[in-house]
Amino acid sequence: FKGGANMRMLVKEETTPQTIRETLRGNQTFAEEFGSFTVNVVHTDDNYDTSRQFNIRVKLTDKMRDEIEVERAAWRKTRDEAESNEEPPPAPYEAPYLVQMREIFGDILVDEASSDERVMEGPRGNGFAMIDLHLQDPVNIAEAQARLDANKLPDAKITVLGDDQAQQGKDLLVQFTTSKNTPASGLLVMAREALAGLKTVDGEEILLSNPFPEAEEIQGRMVGELRNAAIGALILSWMLIIFYLRVRFHEYKYGIAAVCALVHDVLIAFGVVVAINSLELVYAEINLTMIACFLTIIGYSVNDTIVIFDRIRENVRHQANMGGTLTYRQLINLSVNQTMSRTILTTALTLFVVMAQFFVNWGTQSELESFAFGMFIGMISGTYSTIFIAAPVLVWIHDRSGGDEAMLAEQAEIREEAAAKAKEAKAELPAQ
Repeated sequence: FKGGANMRMLVKEETTPQTIRETLRGNQTFAEEFGSFTVNVVHTDDNYDTSRQFNIRVKLTDKMRDEIEVERAAWRKTRDEAESNEEPPPAPYEAPYLVQMREIFGDILVDEASSDERVMEGPRGNGFAMIDLHLQDPVNIAEAQARLDANKLPDAKITVLGDDQAQQGKDLLVQFTTSKNTPASGLLVMAREALAGLKTVDGEEILLSNPFPEAEEIQGRMVGELRNAAIGALILSWMLIIFYLRVRFHEYKYGIAAVCALVHDVLIAFGVVVAINSLELVYAEINLTMIACFLTIIGYSVNDTIVIFDRIRENVRHQANMGGTLTYRQLINLSVNQTMSRTILTTALTLFVVMAQFFVNWGTQSELESFAFGMFIGMISGTYSTIFIAAPVLVWIHDRSGGDEAMLAEQAEIREEAAAKAKEAKAELPAQ
């Protein structure tokens, strides 16, 4: 929830995410400016150890975002002026983090979409254009030539770079005639339009090579809205739980005690997740997936708490009907012990599923790894908080709202109500 930039990076050879992280940490300039970052594998097959695609997120301060906006606005102004003067447009703007990423990884990145664009004077006094075009997947050269001819690119010829006789390739040399005034920066657009509709050897749409096919920034305003929405969701859930338990048990003390335990559960899960993620033992960032995990923990924990509270209420009514002499503390202790086996067994069985999900996804840096780890911690804290936090808080509220005297008075009312109902039932019996 700090905001930042998200990039998808493509490299030439299969490598591990740990190698990418170590490369970034080894660059002093990057470490000073972007000390906080995450590297996730973008899986395109069943291999979870290595990949050619990685998703990299870096944190941006408000100052960094402001500087980027100023630079981007200046670039737009230059571009608009060039268009109005019919001059070649400036090179596309790249944010500082992208510039640094290119410098850090250099030769291991896939090639740019084009290189070595040039326009020379042709034999007939016109322009002769040459451009090295790089695709993500190989194409059939005969089909590419037919596409150029169909789109009527003058005197077009396409070959594989370094091998004029090759029939397939993804690094191509495209040559065609054009005006002498054609800017070199416009050749890529002309070549791309001329090859529109061409398929790869596998029958897929062609994609130009790009070391960073996706790069976007999450602005501070959006970050603030996400953070506020997450906090609001947690607070709203607690308020609704208090309201529901007030309706269910006819008292506020049960809802307040339950929410105290739930706040504890979320804080414990939050603290452990932050600590483990900072040590890079588990991928568990605080994001919307983790907020969903916290809400799931709240739902699971309150269900366990309500079971114990319901047993407490039953024991209070049972003692009232039977004329027992147990104090409220003793009744709560009895209720906790009566539901202890159910609490432990239910949690243990559910933990097996959560642990299986976690270990299957551990090391993949996926959202499932993050969610399963958060649930694992939350379920453990939720189990003991029901016993050691919710119950003591209930006793504490009970002692400050009349204590056992109030309970005895309530039990007397229950007995009187039960006696009245019994008398009414007896009166309704037919006379013998």
